[in-house]
Parts: sequence; structure tokens; C-alpha cells
Amino acid sequence: MKFKKALMLIATLLFLLTAVVCFADDLPGEWMPRWEIGDWWIVKRTVEGSRFTGRLYPSWSNFILFRFEVTGVGQVNGKICYVLERRYWPIGKLTPPEVRTIFFLCKEDLCLVRLTDYAYSKKLLKSYSIDYKCNRGITFGVGLGGWINLPAFPLTYEGIRAVSLTKPPSDPEASYVTQNVSVCNIGNFSQQLADSEIVEVSSDTLCYHVILEGGGSEKDRKKIGVNYAEQLWSPQFPWYLYEEVGHKSPEGTKKL
Repeated sequence: MKFKKALMLIATLLFLLTAVVCFADDLPGEWMPRWEIGDWWIVKRTVEGSRFTGRLYPSWSNFILFRFEVTGVGQVNGKICYVLERRYWPIGKLTPPEVRTIFFLCKEDLCLVRLTDYAYSKKLLKSYSIDYKCNRGITFGVGLGGWINLPAFPLTYEGIRAVSLTKPPSDPEASYVTQNVSVCNIGNFSQQLADSEIVEVSSDTLCYHVILEGGGSEKDRKKIGVNYAEQLWSPQFPWYLYEEVGHKSPEGTKKL
């Protein structure tokens, strides 16, 4: 399996000036990101040996950059939502600005309410939208242009618990989704963050360590295993600092 990871690179100066500063001794017992219109950040996703990146970047490149921006707040299906747009970055011939994914995330808990993708097909720009059942669940592996994984907010020091999966109303509820939240020191992930270009964070800063796991039926879990996403969240930043995704099977764990 190819190894993929995502790192948040930088947020706007405006956001950094207004962000809540959290030191090692005051990590909130309950927290979720709060955004303002105009906040933006860039995520670097490492995709080693991917033919996909070769179409967007030089052949030697092993990463993709995404730019996220909070472009508005509106009502969707009776819920007040952040409008979060994601585009390839930088903008270029193969990554025009109109090619994007828009996530409508409930302002109360960042649960996915609607997803709209814009992409070219035979030189025509086409859109694809799908509504999701927003039930304070995990948003796990959605987005035609690449995955997005969001835990059930707000984050608390809860250990492991079962959480419903955000799914289209026509789909059955997931039979197996868990979320494990604990507190860890960012210094424990110094190796994973060593090659990133994120704003410097003190190694003794505490963060939320989130592990999401999801699979199908009991039979499927025993036969093929479950997918997972491991993330680090800090109240100093609007997005996770680090994410690793993979698959756990009876044969062992593989990073995707």
C-alpha cells in the first residue's frame, strides 16, 4: 500500500492573531474548532509513488497541496453551516480554481451536511452533490477529490466510544465506527512532524490524539479488517496538525 499523510502547513496571519493560544497546562476538557469567514490554511498530503500526483505536479513530486478556505456561513437542510472550500494549490493549468470541493459543515459540531464537487468531464465543468444525515457522527473518508476525516466534535477526554457515521440518508447506519480520544504531548510525534512546514509548536504543548476506525459488518471486519485515521488536533490551529490513514487487517497494519 502507498503511504499517505497530511500536514497542516500554515494559516493566515489574521487567524494566527485571533486564535486561542493554548499552553501545555490548559488544554480544554471539551473543544472544537471555531472558524471565521476568510480563515484559510494549506494541507500537504504525501502520496509516495502516485501516478495521480504526476498529472498535477512534476513527476518527482510526492505530495499534493490543498488550500482550504471558510468562504461563508449558510443554512442547509435546516442547519447553520460553515461553507468550507478546498482547492488544489497552487492554481495552475491543471488545477484551475473552478475545480474544487465544497463541504457544508454544521456550525454546532462540524458534522457533514452536504458535499459538492466540481470537476471537468470531457472539457465540461460538472458538479456532483450529496446530502448527508447529520447526526453528530464521524465524517470518514468522503470527498471525490480526496478523503476528509473529521471526528465527532466536541473532543473530550473520553477514551474509546462507538460513534455513528455520517452517511447519506439512503444508506444504512455503519455497523462499526469507533473514536478514541486521548491527550498526548506533541513532542511524542516529533519524527512525524520533522519534515513539515507548519508554524512552530512547542514540543511540550498538549494536543488531542484522535484515532478513528471504521468498517463494515462483523463478517467483513473479521475477513478484511478496518480502515483507520490517526490525527493530532490543537486549539492553536483550525485543522489537524497531522494525519495518517491506513488499514488494519488480520494480517497486520498497513499505511495507505
